[in-house]
Amino acid sequence: MVHTNYLYYKACDESAPLPDGCQSHSARPVCWLYGWMGSNPKHVSKYVELWNNKGYNVYSYCPKSYEVFFQPSLTWKTNSMLDQISCHLSSNPECKTIIFHCFSNGGGFFYSNLMQKINTMEEYKHLHSYIKGAVLDSLPTIDPVSGFKAMKVASGALAFYFALLFAPLFMLLWTPVMIRYRKNLTLSSSRFPHLLIYSKIDLLVTENQVQNYKKLLEKQIDSNLVMSKCFDDSPHVLHYKIHPKEYVNEIDSLLEKIKAKTK
Repeated sequence: MVHTNYLYYKACDESAPLPDGCQSHSARPVCWLYGWMGSNPKHVSKYVELWNNKGYNVYSYCPKSYEVFFQPSLTWKTNSMLDQISCHLSSNPECKTIIFHCFSNGGGFFYSNLMQKINTMEEYKHLHSYIKGAVLDSLPTIDPVSGFKAMKVASGALAFYFALLFAPLFMLLWTPVMIRYRKNLTLSSSRFPHLLIYSKIDLLVTENQVQNYKKLLEKQIDSNLVMSKCFDDSPHVLHYKIHPKEYVNEIDSLLEKIKAKTK
């Protein structure tokens, strides 16, 4: 992968098929991918390859634990990422499509922040028309307790117990962040197909939490734009590893819905 600014860029091979609607390599769509908190490029490489094989160029980023729990770094970096994507679109004017693929709340917080800025900041509003779909894998939750669990998994026991030590202050500061997170993930302007992927045994983002989010999203946008797949036996962010064929089939179904909507 080539490291460009904060996002890693991996262009698909020229031998990859041209997706529907593309007449040239410069028109290839973009997958904008965010890993989970504590992930690394090796973890997300199979997802980058998945999209490259479908003819998509991929920009990806793996969130650091501190960026999720200490928001200023996240906010600052997303400005640079938006500029980076804008530069790609300016250099490839035939490219008309962006699809998000985000994992867990780590990726979800970046997606949330990006959507807020695309909807409210004049210099980024032009990007909204490019967004054609979103894959949300193992997210979201607005339960702060789940945030503590995620910190323990991603950062280890030391950071987890440090957070517990300052739990009252953490909760005071965290609650408005979670409210804003939910708001940005259910914007009425996000009228593009969403695919929610989750499971019955996920201990960090439970089936019930995703289903509650699904109901909120369906109220804000057309319910026909909300697709979902609940697996029975795959742990948090491991759905593709356990069910590779079904996972790809769900993404193909999303792409078909996007194709039908943009006709």
